[in-house]
Amino acid sequence: MLTIKDFSTALYALSKAKGYAATVVLTLGLTLGTLIAMFNLNYQILQAPLPYADEEQLVVGSTAWLDKDGSVLYPRIMPSGLIQQFYDKPSDKLSAHALLRYQTLAMTLRDLADSPQIQVSYTTPGYMQMFQMPMAQGRAFSADEDIGSKSAVAVLTEQVWRKHYNADPALVGRKVRIGDIDFTVVGIAAATFSEPQLLGPSRHTDVWLPWDMNPRQQNISPASLNGWHFYLGKLKHAAERQAFEQEIGPELNSKYQDVNAANASEAGRRVQFNAEPLRQLLQGDSSGRTLWMLAGSLMLLLIATVNITNLLLSRAAKQQRTMSIQAALGAQRHHLFSQILAELCCLLGAALLLALGVAQGAYLLLQSYAASTLPRLSALGFDWPTLAFALLTTLAMVLLFSQLISRQINYKALQQNLQSSGKGSGVQISSNTRQLLICSQVALAALLLVCSAQVLLQSLAQLRQQIGFSSEQRFQIAIVTPHQGQTVH
Repeated sequence: MLTIKDFSTALYALSKAKGYAATVVLTLGLTLGTLIAMFNLNYQILQAPLPYADEEQLVVGSTAWLDKDGSVLYPRIMPSGLIQQFYDKPSDKLSAHALLRYQTLAMTLRDLADSPQIQVSYTTPGYMQMFQMPMAQGRAFSADEDIGSKSAVAVLTEQVWRKHYNADPALVGRKVRIGDIDFTVVGIAAATFSEPQLLGPSRHTDVWLPWDMNPRQQNISPASLNGWHFYLGKLKHAAERQAFEQEIGPELNSKYQDVNAANASEAGRRVQFNAEPLRQLLQGDSSGRTLWMLAGSLMLLLIATVNITNLLLSRAAKQQRTMSIQAALGAQRHHLFSQILAELCCLLGAALLLALGVAQGAYLLLQSYAASTLPRLSALGFDWPTLAFALLTTLAMVLLFSQLISRQINYKALQQNLQSSGKGSGVQISSNTRQLLICSQVALAALLLVCSAQVLLQSLAQLRQQIGFSSEQRFQIAIVTPHQGQTVH
């Protein structure tokens, strides 16, 4: 049982060994902080609940375009002219559904003098219902603004509202000009809305417009395959996902084959409808990279633990005379253990505080430099699972260190050590222990190199991945038409 006296004695002893204390705190604080950050990152991506009700029932429908030999020409594409037929007659396995299309190029707010560019998505009312879009002002799309209504309405994000319209509450009900069309603003989506980033973390929507207002959709051919289109659904029961795919897939492919019957170049090609769980799509291929990052940070902490163990054993050897005096005065083994435990609690407590600060710094770095590659970085923080992991890891290290040190103490030799003028061997570190520590450090360093190599190889594979056409000497240019006296340079 630790007492206040144990802690005061431990703090006094550490004050006489500031270099030793600083080394332990800095080494464990930096490595433990890195591990905490990587744990939280993986937890958010793999396990943390999504900010949507009944997330396990939410699916994202798209079609894989298959060549004649069955190889995938494009993994996620949509015959949007055909999928609308299924939207008009929804599956009985869905409780809600929606269509969503991302605008490829940025559009312009032409009612503003500086003509800022914005990212636009076209959708139906079910999108805002399924993902519980909270509203800062106004309302979401209503059923009267579904497909066929031709309603020129818009929902803006709170960021656009504040940045370009100075958070004017009178904007709801007014018209804004997007491209060449005037839209009536019916709502402002609250900043707390977590948009499901189906195209990856780099794409954020600024304005949502009704599906009908997509200019490409009005003249699109049923046979056309288009990227950045999705059929969103909320299943009545999560177990019916495959049944939902079978209900849509064969019929959709049959319709696709019919409309392409006269097209010789498309003969033999087909589309395969897939309803991916929302979490799986949002997660993408990031889990492999983040798990390797977690493994690397764990190896780094273990290497630091081995080094600190050696340092702690060396300090225990230096304190053998003090322990001999305490043993001669009647201190029992558990008294010495309490003293060791109190000192370790002080050191590891300080290391934990530093680790939380390091983790917070890691969150900021990830949000600044990896926001376009890793999902859910905005959710990083000190939630209960992360704090519990940090506390349990610290406690495990305290108990491990204290047990290792106490096992090296020969209590009987300590009692005799003072009588032999300090020439005994109260605390001796065996050669086997030293060899084990050295071998462990080498093995852990090798594992760390393996983890680093795996992350590097995955990154290189993505950089070298073929994109389907030569990108050399190809550029994308956004052309803004002059208006209201503006000139284009």
